[in-house]
Amino acid sequence: MKFEFELEKMPTTQQQKGIKKVNGKLQFYDRGGTSNYELKANLMKNKPKECFEKNAPLKLSVTFFYAIKQNKRWWQWKTTRPDLDNLMKNLQDYMTKLRY
Repeated sequence: MKFEFELEKMPTTQQQKGIKKVNGKLQFYDRGGTSNYELKANLMKNKPKECFEKNAPLKLSVTFFYAIKQNKRWWQWKTTRPDLDNLMKNLQDYMTKLRY
């Protein structure tokens, strides 16, 4: 099974979620604009009808495109390293919840 989709907005990571303390316990909540509706909708639309075989090898290929900021020139390299582990973890967590 193969499927592709593009997101207009970069998915948010778990680090971008809000944290508050209620009755001495930490609670995580979605800040405005961090709920990943577009990601969830695309995954729901492409959800497999049947589960994969238990020992079948799977391949997940993801490409991230970063926008060029206005104050940078297009020929300059991106100098900061994005935390791809967190971006991938978020995608993989949603796929697990939807039983991919």
